[in-house]
Amino acid sequence: MIPMIDMARLLAERGVRVTFITTAVNASRITPIIDRVHQSHLPINFIELPFPAAEAGLPEGCKNWDLIPSKELYKNFFDALYLLRNPLEQHLKDLNPRPTCMINDMFNAWTTNVAKALNIRRLVFHGPSCIYLFCTYALQKHNIYEKVTDDAEEVIVPDLPTTVRVSIMHAPRWLNVPGFKQLRDEVLHAEETADGVVMNTFDDLEPMFVEAYKKMVGKDVWIIGPLCLYDKDFRSRIVRGNKLAAVDQDRMLS
Repeated sequence: MIPMIDMARLLAERGVRVTFITTAVNASRITPIIDRVHQSHLPINFIELPFPAAEAGLPEGCKNWDLIPSKELYKNFFDALYLLRNPLEQHLKDLNPRPTCMINDMFNAWTTNVAKALNIRRLVFHGPSCIYLFCTYALQKHNIYEKVTDDAEEVIVPDLPTTVRVSIMHAPRWLNVPGFKQLRDEVLHAEETADGVVMNTFDDLEPMFVEAYKKMVGKDVWIIGPLCLYDKDFRSRIVRGNKLAAVDQDRMLS
């Protein structure tokens, strides 16, 4: 979420009117950042959507991924995300002027139908690197997970411009978690049908894999990272996220 708010600030500084939509719990974790945005008078509007935890069968107060008490409730959490569709669609309809583009992270694939219903261009935002995403999709595309029986066995990631070996135990497995097939298919479909992709990486870090990823997705890919360098104010950076930094800011500055 923090890279996305950095991106929102970058867009706003370039004259784009931005609406940042999140949940109340997420907003509470970035309150200092929101306060600084308001002080800067950037054209960013923050909207909080109520998170339907109870409607999705989640315990009271379980309104974020890191608050889920057991892995058996992971699916319920994603079910709750999908229940945000109608409130989000209504908010977007009420915006004036009407939005012209939507940027969402990969796990909010349900926004695909919202963008389609409102005829809004949609971009997918990725926080991880291009090599991570390429390996994730290549292993899934070639059914590597189904072919390997020993998780310690190293396999060569197909389609890469250089040889990369990875063991299944260290490979990204979120696309292959039992019971998440529908979510996996929707995430892949959301990227396939997106108007473009925004990446929090930079060309000098992984030029070979940036080009390989662009070729794989076959659409516009904007490399805009690293977004962590956007906020150069030390006091602002130590309050990013849901916990304060362990080291006192005044001790660091003295």
